Amino acid sequence: HGHVWISYNPNLLSAIDKAALEQLVQDGGTNSGVILTPRSQNTSAIALASWAHLQTLGSFDATQIRDFVEINRGHSPEGFILAGQKTASSESLTDALDHSS
Repeated sequence: HGHVWISYNPNLLSAIDKAALEQLVQDGGTNSGVILTPRSQNTSAIALASWAHLQTLGSFDATQIRDFVEINRGHSPEGFILAGQKTASSESLTDALDHSS
C-alpha cells in the first residue's frame, strides 16, 4: 500500500524512454518502494500510482517521476514497509526474520 507503482505502455513508450525508466527504478535500489511493470492497457505512456494518487505522463520525465515517488511513497494506512518487515495485521509472515522491533 505504501509503495509507488509505475506502469508503462510498451506500445506508447520509446525504447530509449523505457531504458531510462528502468534505470531510474534500479537506481532506487531493491527497497525503494517502487514497482515497475509493463501494462498495455494504459492510455498514456507512463502511469504513476500510489495510495489515492495517479499521475500520467506522455513520455519519460525523470524529475516528475522522482517528485511523485518522494511525495507519495509511504502515504497509506501502513506507511512504507521495507522488505522483510511486518505490521500488526501481517501476523502470518514466516520469513525467519526478527520482527520484534
